[in-house]
Amino acid sequence: MKKLLSSLSLFALLPLNLFAGEPINQTRAIPSNAQIKIESPTGLSEIKTWHKNEFSVQGELDDAALKYELVVENDEVVFEVKMPRRSNHRNSEGSQLTFFVPHDSQVHFEGINTQVMISGVQGGSDIETVNGEIEASNLGGDIRLNTVNGRIQGSGLNGDIRYSAVNGNIDDKDSKGTLRFEAVNGDLTSDTQALSLRAESVNGEINFTLANTQQVKINTVNGQTNVKVGALLLDAQIEIETVSGSVTLSLPKSLSAKVEVQAHAGGKISNSLTTDKVKKAKYGPSSSLKFDMGSAQADIEIDTINGHIRLKKN
Repeated sequence: MKKLLSSLSLFALLPLNLFAGEPINQTRAIPSNAQIKIESPTGLSEIKTWHKNEFSVQGELDDAALKYELVVENDEVVFEVKMPRRSNHRNSEGSQLTFFVPHDSQVHFEGINTQVMISGVQGGSDIETVNGEIEASNLGGDIRLNTVNGRIQGSGLNGDIRYSAVNGNIDDKDSKGTLRFEAVNGDLTSDTQALSLRAESVNGEINFTLANTQQVKINTVNGQTNVKVGALLLDAQIEIETVSGSVTLSLPKSLSAKVEVQAHAGGKISNSLTTDKVKKAKYGPSSSLKFDMGSAQADIEIDTINGHIRLKKN
């Protein structure tokens, strides 16, 4: 019996050879909080959770794949599709794989020409792909979603959330916790309950709807920014800086905040939030606006170079 168990353990550590295009159906017992690393360079990868303490992969390999490796050791799982160093994937759909992991596991995924769909993972998710979209829903923990040349869609994420995209839009909905965006040549959209939000954008439009805000910091270049705030919590801070881009900030009528706006190098300020007037500098093409509302329990600072800032009520 001991020899049999030893053989089974060794089998779980061996690389598995498979003819390209043939079906995969492998399942291994793992801890509920296992760390899972998946590398699938091409095609579609779908990651789901279940209530079993098992890792399962099902589907079909890329026609160009050499083999795959599945290694399970202690609380770590590594699955990797091995591809030739040089291959042309244009005429291939790539691997079509579905993974099932425990609810509380931690997942790290790497792809190249890969579309990724992930849902339900609560132990943390780190998803990276180069040319492909990411769809993520109902994730928890530390969440990192990164793509180049692709779109990211997030729904129902809760935790420390970070999005990053180049040449692709990011769409976030019903998120909670802390939220950070980094984008180049892409639009950002978020309808969130996150208390803390930070965004850095170049050449893209921003549309944020914030439920209860504690801290917001936005930096943008060459893009339009629209932010609608439902409520400002005690000692909340909003900082927005833009270069060659417009900002529209919509605030609640019952606002209690100190507001300071600066426009430089031909920038413009429009205020329909209060009756306070914009002051133009005595020398140079700049202007400013300062006023307090209520007991000024929050701070709002907006700065633009060659942009238009608009303040209005919700």
